[in-house]
Amino acid sequence: MSTTVEPITVDDIEHLVQLFDSAGPYVSARTLSDYWLYARLFSTTCLCVRDGQAPVAALIAFRDQTPGRNEIYIQDVAVDAEHRRQQLAYLGTGEPGRPEAVDQVGIQQPNS
Repeated sequence: MSTTVEPITVDDIEHLVQLFDSAGPYVSARTLSDYWLYARLFSTTCLCVRDGQAPVAALIAFRDQTPGRNEIYIQDVAVDAEHRRQQLAYLGTGEPGRPEAVDQVGIQQPNS
């Protein structure tokens, strides 16, 4: 499977609703306007994995707005049932706990 990690777009909204609707039991789809806001205002931290055109996994996350902080808060993660157990929740080819997508958006690893 050849996948790409990209920011979500407005064109992804319908696919995201379906993806998160099927992610249950503890995650459910949000409203269309929520996904529009994520795509328009938070696309640097709201990412999807594509297998072809449609998203097969997605991460909804937000960067801390506190000056001097460089943290990300993960709100939702969903992976299509047919694509589970392929480490797509790590959003790419990075190692578990440190996905390449995190490096791409400039999030720093917290000091231990």
